[in-house]
Amino acid sequence: MQRAFSLKSSYLTHLTRKRLGTKGENTVSILKGTEKGIEELLNDKFRPYYGNSINEICEELNINLISKNGALPKNYA
Repeated sequence: MQRAFSLKSSYLTHLTRKRLGTKGENTVSILKGTEKGIEELLNDKFRPYYGNSINEICEELNINLISKNGALPKNYA
């Protein structure tokens, strides 16, 4: 059986730092003029959706989960 393909996390970290630049050891500058860490930026981005169901989020973002053949994604719980 063939193994699944995956990229090492250290390589992805290297690419991210190279692409986005770094501001200290634990802070990556994604937006100009901010010193927030990546965790804080992600929390700010997703906070409006905390506590919502998948259906509520899809409705708010105008996303249709049902495919052309009428099936839901396999990872839909």
